[in-house]
Amino acid sequence: MSGNYLLLAFFWIVYCGLHSVLADNKVKIYFNQFVVFKRFPYRIFYNIWAVLSLLAVLFYQFSFFSDYIFKPGLLIQLAGIILFISGLIIMIICIKKYFRQLSGLEESYTDILQVSGIHKIIRHPLYAGTFLFIIGLWLLFPYWSNLIAVCIIIIYTLIGIVLEEKKLVSYFGDQYVQYKKNVPAIIPTSLLTGK
Repeated sequence: MSGNYLLLAFFWIVYCGLHSVLADNKVKIYFNQFVVFKRFPYRIFYNIWAVLSLLAVLFYQFSFFSDYIFKPGLLIQLAGIILFISGLIIMIICIKKYFRQLSGLEESYTDILQVSGIHKIIRHPLYAGTFLFIIGLWLLFPYWSNLIAVCIIIIYTLIGIVLEEKKLVSYFGDQYVQYKKNVPAIIPTSLLTGK
């Protein structure tokens, strides 16, 4: 059984690594020189690859039996449901807000920095929603395989935030630096402290 877990971890790491490499600006520039990407934006092909490869990793993850780490009681299940639904709502709000950019119909960054709505509370609401969603799912189904996925996704995303923010600072300059000083990355500290 441990071989399945190692292979699952490997697949998640490869997926995350390729996800970053293929999203890199140098890779985008390289692929955009080909005729097919002049007719159809590279981002559309990237999104198709991302969905299909994610489905492949998830198919493997659910293809083998995984042991429970613990049996979730009623309170843990309730916490899982609350986190899962909260994360899903945040993700839907963000995807609706970013749809044109995420789909490849618009450039990744517009000339206007997003600071309204949920962005007044946290800088990376989509990532925060994802964390709530996957942690809630893990609390509902606390299998070893799900824990592997959650840990790798969280580590990958935290590294991704650092790299993405470097791009955002280079794109928006002092405007983003000020925004970064005033608004937390993924934990809404102002809501938690009441300040």
